[in-house]
Amino acid sequence: MLAVQPGDASKMVKKAGNSQFWQVQLLCKDASTANLSQQYRILNYSNNGLGADFFGPAASFSKAKVEAQVSNLTRFNSWVDAVVERVNGFYVVRDTKLVH
Repeated sequence: MLAVQPGDASKMVKKAGNSQFWQVQLLCKDASTANLSQQYRILNYSNNGLGADFFGPAASFSKAKVEAQVSNLTRFNSWVDAVVERVNGFYVVRDTKLVH
């Protein structure tokens, strides 16, 4: 994982009515792109239900917990085994939860 955007964890949770959801982009590489400049942008936009538990429930958002997760994700030589789905030309986090 190269980066998680937005960089400010408090801007990762959005509100729509009474519900909260994640709106996060993950910039990643895999084994096929490790030595290339190519990277993947994977969306975790949980308003449609996909990836709702990746960072944990948005309704119980904890800035400190999310910042720790982002730090672990972006440190050198870490990896994530995640299920993604291609939706309208974008890769979207599916049924994956961070466990560490």
